[in-house]
Amino acid sequence: MKKIRTISVVLVSMLLVLSSCDSTTVDFDTNLYSTIVAEIQAPAAASEVLKSEGLYSFETEKKLYIKDTKKINDYIDRINEIAVNSISCSFSSMVGDQKIVDLSVFVDNIDLEVTLEDINNGFEVTLDIDIAKLEEISNLLLDNQEITIKVNGHTNFAPMTFTTILDFAVTVSADVLD
Repeated sequence: MKKIRTISVVLVSMLLVLSSCDSTTVDFDTNLYSTIVAEIQAPAAASEVLKSEGLYSFETEKKLYIKDTKKINDYIDRINEIAVNSISCSFSSMVGDQKIVDLSVFVDNIDLEVTLEDINNGFEVTLDIDIAKLEEISNLLLDNQEITIKVNGHTNFAPMTFTTILDFAVTVSADVLD
């Protein structure tokens, strides 16, 4: 009789624990990457160069699609929430004394502009973005499943090419079953 009571207590406890679990959703951390290559052409005319400072302008944009991340794509139609936790930025492909004098990062449909200065090859930084702006980016990614990122600025050399990698650290919540 005592064994039956013990087994009953264990079974009831297990049922309570299992019923309190939210087994219909999964939360996971992943990264969304956007690789932007900027090509600065040699100016055709002296007027294209900021003569007094010897600067060369550039501007480019790229769409970031959440479906391009396999871990997210597996749940693409069942995503309940995307939370952008941080955005890091790294630069490569500059040679010798080439540098980015200034670079601004914009996200379309959000009043967000982050400007960096004096960037050399291998430079890495986590962008200083307030939580409210990260939430706006999160909502835009959830609603549209994409964002448009624009970068512009000036370099000290032309022609040149450099690569900017933006790393969005995100937490995703999705339904496990359809």
